[in-house]
Amino acid sequence: MKRLVLIGAGLAHLEVLRRLAMTPLPETEIILITKDRQAVYAGMLPGVVAGHYAPAQMTVDAAGLARAAKVGFRQGAISGLDLARSEVILDDATRLGFSILSLNTGAWPRDIGLDRSLPVLKIKPAPAFVDALQDWEDQVSPGAPVGVVGGGAAGIELALALAHRWGDSRPAPILIERSGLRLDRIPAAARRPLRRHLARAGIAVHTAATAPHLALAINAAGAAPPDWLAQTGLARNTLGYLAIGPSLQVAGQDHIFASGDVASMADHPRAKAGVFAVRQGPVLFANLQRALAGEPLLAHRPQSDWLSLIGTGPKHAIATRNGIALQGRWAWRIKDINDRSYLARYRALLEKDMP
Repeated sequence: MKRLVLIGAGLAHLEVLRRLAMTPLPETEIILITKDRQAVYAGMLPGVVAGHYAPAQMTVDAAGLARAAKVGFRQGAISGLDLARSEVILDDATRLGFSILSLNTGAWPRDIGLDRSLPVLKIKPAPAFVDALQDWEDQVSPGAPVGVVGGGAAGIELALALAHRWGDSRPAPILIERSGLRLDRIPAAARRPLRRHLARAGIAVHTAATAPHLALAINAAGAAPPDWLAQTGLARNTLGYLAIGPSLQVAGQDHIFASGDVASMADHPRAKAGVFAVRQGPVLFANLQRALAGEPLLAHRPQSDWLSLIGTGPKHAIATRNGIALQGRWAWRIKDINDRSYLARYRALLEKDMP
């Protein structure tokens, strides 16, 4: 019997599990290994911070999805690979052989390079961040200055969410971004309206050189490849992410696939965004199915433009696509509907599996 090992419960693997529940793979043992039993849809984190959602609304039961798909589940994390033996090495030193391996583990928060004595909260894993933020708020005086490090969409959206959360009870956080007010990592059409929203919320934008003394830094500075990748011997790009081709196979490996933030397509590099992992999911399932059957694989080409929805704190958002930015409460409603309906498809599978 062949063995398919899925490492990580990222967005692409959630879709693989959903499709496995509908289309089981014959004569194949399938195992999901993930660090946490709950999979997180990080796009809803700012909404949780702002108070629009309960923390549980941004998660889905990965262990339950595995059970519904008749997939074995093991809680743990990968620490390396033995390519010669086709084995996964877990953090408890367990070795697990595979016929086909799929990696969808996500990326790690990038080191922000601030004073090591400064308390730092990382936004991943998101549930732990929400708990730690609440604990910090309960213990620290309201006047303590907070900085959000990272001026990409995640950092800006989180800073605006914090300003909305705190209202008049705490000073608005500052935003620390290497490009300052230029906001280089934001789509050009959205920069001017975002500057207005930041100013209206009382959020000052600094570089690391001009930032004042902080009581807390929140690391939303973007992604970095996990350290264990360097120990695998797998092909990586210049930034350290797994190099994959159109089939989602790791370069030079017929039996190892990768998707989501842990990987980068050599011919079609894209920013780290959940939309790409979501779109990879159906192709990944089809190619895992085909690889096990010895059939030709499908090619995936990621979209070159996509709808970006950035929340501004209250139930309001800026929508950007094709170089055009529009904003309003209607944009937040679209984001809200998209996010809820995305997770609903997996929760429906869990409800169907309930006795």
